[in-house]
Amino acid sequence: MSLASGGNQIPSSRSSIVMMRQTTLLRTSLYRNIKILFKDEHSPRKPAWNTLAPMLSFLSRLVGAEGNAHISIRSELRIILILYDPLADHLYHVGRTEKDFVILRGPPEEATEQPLQGTVRLRLPAGHKVLGVRLCMNGFLRHTEHDADSSTPDSYRTISVFEQESPPFLIDHGHRIVSEDEPDLETFEWPFVLIVPGDVPETFQGCGRCSITYRLGATTIRNSSSASPPQTYRTIRINRALSNSAFTLMDPVTIEGTWSDTLRYSVSIAHRAVALGTTIPLEMSVTALKEGVEVLRARCRLSESHEVTGGRHRLAAFTGDRQVAEWAISIQSRDRKEDHQVQKMTQNLPLPKEPKRCSPDVAALGIQTSHVLHVDVTVRQPEGRTSSYRVTLPVILFISPQLPIDGSETFVWPEDMTGTNDVTLQNGVLDIPPIYGAHLEDKVLDTLSP
Repeated sequence: MSLASGGNQIPSSRSSIVMMRQTTLLRTSLYRNIKILFKDEHSPRKPAWNTLAPMLSFLSRLVGAEGNAHISIRSELRIILILYDPLADHLYHVGRTEKDFVILRGPPEEATEQPLQGTVRLRLPAGHKVLGVRLCMNGFLRHTEHDADSSTPDSYRTISVFEQESPPFLIDHGHRIVSEDEPDLETFEWPFVLIVPGDVPETFQGCGRCSITYRLGATTIRNSSSASPPQTYRTIRINRALSNSAFTLMDPVTIEGTWSDTLRYSVSIAHRAVALGTTIPLEMSVTALKEGVEVLRARCRLSESHEVTGGRHRLAAFTGDRQVAEWAISIQSRDRKEDHQVQKMTQNLPLPKEPKRCSPDVAALGIQTSHVLHVDVTVRQPEGRTSSYRVTLPVILFISPQLPIDGSETFVWPEDMTGTNDVTLQNGVLDIPPIYGAHLEDKVLDTLSP
């Protein structure tokens, strides 16, 4: 084939001819499409234009010789992904879905299977010969040896941890849609249901050295003599929520003690489990045991620990942590009790609104994640010098079914929820039963039937 670029002819042995418009706009558009398709977060290099010809040939084989053929996967309500041929005058579109995630309740040994429902749509030129569409969901564990000097894609291991393929969707059994606006295109649709087992490892992307991800892929079925079939993929998020019987996680966590016979402290959070995207309700009181002792300032920070322990996949052991958030605590009141000065602090600590900055507690495939809340207090002693003290509290972070994370790693906020101003968000216990007497959603019955 010959590739036209800037007026120069570049010879090639390919059977098809790919023409590029000699405009900067088309070159930029085509370059962006290539960058999306070949994007690798661990490789900073960008494709050079002197290697464009083999890339275009590869893309031609990837999406098929017929430039107008493409597949889309649609969720229960909307189309979530449409793949256009980047070599034709089309764009590479990625849309939004209302449910590209699955919620599993409880630990793997208790969680029940959940369906992933949707619709597969195939559009192709009239008269084009395609047998049908194949749909498959795959899960991958990606891991590196945790060597800071090895950050290339070759240093990563990719292990298949889940695979489920639906029966093939054949053209003869598909629903054909006729459109007067596009008479030269045929559209076929098939509804699908994939069952996700309850013991499937949940999605994990909190560590730069390991991850657990899932994707749903659709590929056209052709005869053996055809070129490589068009295909498209969509990321699926597997969320694991607490079980409905997790009542003990409603209990508060309190730590009390004395610092150097100078201060008596009490630090507590209203409940040990907190939903991602909400707030940590903190209460703290400090009592001075000596005259002239005063708390100058207090700060809190939330740390997240990652631990890899080999497991059945023989991963390299690793332990690391990252700081999730930090807050300054305001001293709200100073009281005197039995000739001692008491300083009290009450504050809601907002968690990050981006899931990638804070992961839930995870224990899957040899990967464990936990969280600790650190409280640092700076005190002025009677002689004028300052001292610092610290106390730590364990915190369990979970994904609430009322505030799940979708396939694009963003929170799915309910329409009737207005951020942290909502009372359930301030409590941070979404989808957990309220304490006795807190009738949040009770309804008065007008009549009782016998």
